[in-house]
Amino acid sequence: GMGRTLDVSEGGILLETHTFIESRFIVFLSLGLGDDVADIRGKVIYSRKAQSGRVESGIDFREEDDAQRRIVRNYLKAFKEQKEGAV
Repeated sequence: GMGRTLDVSEGGILLETHTFIESRFIVFLSLGLGDDVADIRGKVIYSRKAQSGRVESGIDFREEDDAQRRIVRNYLKAFKEQKEGAV
């Protein structure tokens, strides 16, 4: 499924989705920025209903290689710049 990034760090991501993701699951995320895409494995830490009615899931990144870390850092930088520009 698709999710919207609410927050991101080098260690994990907070996603907004339409459905719960059980915490016993390992998920595979595709983070894309321009032509760079990283498939990252993550462990669902929690999944809870938000005030919006959607679901917020905290996911801890697992087993990244150097290329994935670079893409996550670039994604994080772009996310922060977009967030600052929206304020």
